[in-house]
Amino acid sequence: MRTVCLNGQWDFLADLDPRYHVYNPRVPIPTMVRPDVNRRHWRKVTVPGVWQKYAQRYDIFEGVCIFSREFDAGEVSAQAAARLRFSGVNYLARVFVNGQEAGSHETGYTEFVIDVTGKLVSGRNHVAVIVDNRVAVTKWPACFGYFNYGGIHRDVVLEIIDSPSLDDVQIETSLTNGKWMLKARGLVRFAQSGHSVRACCAGRNTAGDVTAGAFELELADCPIEAWSPQSPCLYELAVELRDSQGVVLDERRVRCGFRTIKVVDGRICLNDRPVHLKGICHVFDSEETGLVMTRGQIDRDISMLKSLGCNAVRTHYPMDRAFYEACDEAG
Repeated sequence: MRTVCLNGQWDFLADLDPRYHVYNPRVPIPTMVRPDVNRRHWRKVTVPGVWQKYAQRYDIFEGVCIFSREFDAGEVSAQAAARLRFSGVNYLARVFVNGQEAGSHETGYTEFVIDVTGKLVSGRNHVAVIVDNRVAVTKWPACFGYFNYGGIHRDVVLEIIDSPSLDDVQIETSLTNGKWMLKARGLVRFAQSGHSVRACCAGRNTAGDVTAGAFELELADCPIEAWSPQSPCLYELAVELRDSQGVVLDERRVRCGFRTIKVVDGRICLNDRPVHLKGICHVFDSEETGLVMTRGQIDRDISMLKSLGCNAVRTHYPMDRAFYEACDEAG
């Protein structure tokens, strides 16, 4: 799998008459999302970002805005599958690639993927996103309880699959008779005869064949220390796709913790020991970046939580992936 990061500079325009430009039934593909539209006077902005922080004139603006940029996709073969992965756009997003509508998504804090297979060309391409954060179009209550930012506020990545590749890798840990087990499963795109998958974690490794474009592996009796707030041990799992000669074609590396959690007699037990949850409600809002959470800001917040003795946090909406990773690290 090849990836192209689309973070960085985008062209930006606030649409002050969306009923005519964006939601005009006589114009199914809005003019402003076409690759050849003149964007010379559009504002240059940074993605991830929220438009309330782009300029003072957008401080309290709720409406429809258009984001647009070009990018180089490299060589795109006829068989290639491609998708755009958006980690967060608030609130309603319509995505266009090279002037064609590719898909849409509603809700502002969940990751979504748009299939753009067949819409890319080799070399230069164009993507445009119409973002609508008007309260009237949301399914949330009119009174949010926090500020209604608008924009592409998390990462944007293009994924191109044109050769044998791992995909949708999932892991699951369990404890049986005092022994830890890890299961890894996933898909293999463009799988061929003789392909195999190898998994390695905590000094244990195993391998298996690819069957019907999928794999499932088990690592038994892993010599690990259980994850806990007092000792947040994480282990790296390496998953490799190999050809019949043992050559590595693709690889995924993820970090994971081993722990059990269940309710016993009305009490939450972590690793078979009762745990008292101590936490706060966390709604992120930065004076400088709004919804955009940098890793430095995440680490600062979690450090403050730990200093208060917290071992849990409640959020109103799905957080950025980096926030969960930082929580895993800090316990």
